[in-house]
Amino acid sequence: MSNARHDTLTANELEQAIAENHRQLFSLNAISLGGRAVRGNDIEWTYINDKEASAVMFPSLTEENVRQELNFLMESYRQYTPASAGYWSLLPKKPANIGLYLLARGWQTGWQPCWMALDTLTDQFDNTLPEGYRITEENDVDASMVKDLPYAEDNAYFSSTLIKQYPGKARRIVAWHNETIIGQCCLFFSEAPANVVGLYNMGVIPQQRKKGIGKALLHTAALVAQKKGIPYVTLNANHIGRPLYQKVGFKLIGYGTTWWLMNKNYLRQLPVEIQLAEAIGLGNINALDQLIPSVPKEILAQSMCNDMRWIEFAIYQGQEASVTWLMNNGAALTALDAWVLGWKEKATTLLRNDPEEINRRYFDWRGTLLHVAAEKNDLALLQFALQYNPDLTIKDHHHNGTPLDWAVFFKRDEMVRLLEQAE
Repeated sequence: MSNARHDTLTANELEQAIAENHRQLFSLNAISLGGRAVRGNDIEWTYINDKEASAVMFPSLTEENVRQELNFLMESYRQYTPASAGYWSLLPKKPANIGLYLLARGWQTGWQPCWMALDTLTDQFDNTLPEGYRITEENDVDASMVKDLPYAEDNAYFSSTLIKQYPGKARRIVAWHNETIIGQCCLFFSEAPANVVGLYNMGVIPQQRKKGIGKALLHTAALVAQKKGIPYVTLNANHIGRPLYQKVGFKLIGYGTTWWLMNKNYLRQLPVEIQLAEAIGLGNINALDQLIPSVPKEILAQSMCNDMRWIEFAIYQGQEASVTWLMNNGAALTALDAWVLGWKEKATTLLRNDPEEINRRYFDWRGTLLHVAAEKNDLALLQFALQYNPDLTIKDHHHNGTPLDWAVFFKRDEMVRLLEQAE
């Protein structure tokens, strides 16, 4: 094929095409698994069954309709409850404070998709491999039993069922060593716009990495697109894969954002809790004063539906007035809350008055002030906390590491020195 120039897309046009490719994929995959795509007025999501995840697909809501659309979504989830859900958004978010309304309804903050694209019509690609290795396009191959192969098992976003039912839209590219599957990636072709093909489920088993297998898979995907006249292969990169993608020629286009519904607390959420969260997040003290008579007394002593504490949520939304209101109405301030707010005297008082406060666990990963300091690279917080005789042996629940382990992992040399000295 000739390497003649073609009409290039702007970053915004590419992001829109990437989002549309994801939307079509998520919808068709749900349908292939016996589920459906559900539409509100300005929002669309998938539902497969109570064992699979739902995807809310790049809505563009407004301040005028955000509550109505999200309430409709949550009512649907109460009737047909997915195992979990992911809310995908391009940037800028629409509306800008969509996170406030999602967190108020039980969602949690998520990670940032990293959109990348490879120009297939202006580059040369070489997918040759050493003897004993080969790459094929095989929609009928079963990769689910390949040990340690990323995305080998079916998932709610790109399943083997989809690949088998819609071979014209979904393709699997397989890397082999002799007769053993060692890697794969999957392609999804949008109906319109037809200028991108999405690449998903990219992975190579650990013992076959750093041998050029990933590069050959990506070059094969580019060649497939090139033969079809599709100018761009696009993907969502994580921090592990991004260096390889850049080496092959993928360019960073931009970022998105996500939120995740990871528990079923919303099934028992009271309407007044949503109203309370929204008023806190907006800093609407008048609304809070009007709501407080109808708020059960125990609610402010409990966590929110998404497992955030109410004061933590107010701080996250940048509403210091809401923090003060919450304290005046019985919500407990922690030493970390006070530190984040810049209230060092309050943090000092809390730690002096309660010797156990220094060892309080934070977040779902149950780290202490020292863990948080290491994660945030906050040397001043670490130095402050060390004054109050913390238990240096406490381990977090996600990585089973002490504060020193975290400082070593993040290469916080001064923190490592101080923690070793404290031990």
